[in-house]
Amino acid sequence: MTGFTKKLQDQDDFISSKNGAKAVAIRRTEQKLGLCFAKEYKDYTQQLGIAVANGHEFTGVVEMPRLSVAQVTVEERKRNPNIPESLYVVERMGIDGIIIWQDQNGCVYMTIRDGQPEKIAQSLAEYLEI
Repeated sequence: MTGFTKKLQDQDDFISSKNGAKAVAIRRTEQKLGLCFAKEYKDYTQQLGIAVANGHEFTGVVEMPRLSVAQVTVEERKRNPNIPESLYVVERMGIDGIIIWQDQNGCVYMTIRDGQPEKIAQSLAEYLEI
């Protein structure tokens, strides 16, 4: 279990899907997006699928369009031409066009509308504490 998954589960308002994603589904999603997920994101989605905690609603490898990392990433890449192909959406805030992204090294970035990605944390575990 990664620090991120543990921190999520320790939140009073933690909710997750009943099943995590299978490794083959995670690999297919990475291929579809043309990138590799960070280890902590792979572990999270494999263990929890998707999760809500501490005011955050995180994407995952799921069929639910609103929280599907594949669908949301494709949509947000179309909206913002400043996004490198190496980033994927971990959270669509729904406030002021704020999107939270992650790269394969685990670093977390934020964009506002069509702005440039700004690094805000070294990991999702750190981001959860912001």
